[in-house]
Amino acid sequence: MVPLDPGGVSDDADQTADRLLVAEALSWLRPEQQHVLELAFYDDLTHQQIADKLGVPLGTVKSHARRGLERLRRFLDPEMVEQ
Repeated sequence: MVPLDPGGVSDDADQTADRLLVAEALSWLRPEQQHVLELAFYDDLTHQQIADKLGVPLGTVKSHARRGLERLRRFLDPEMVEQ
């Protein structure tokens, strides 16, 4: 029998906690920001692909992504904003 690697269990727990934290943070975004970021990260789409898929201008997608990332940063690391 192969012993369990305790480091692996901790890593899995950390990843699960991180995913839950990010999911909660995404829920605080405006719907359009949330949708753009989900398409970018989970579906691995480029800004242009997102614009085409949603039928909105590329600049709108970029604005939603930038503002969404700024809000995520403030939610996930409030100390970083104060610097």
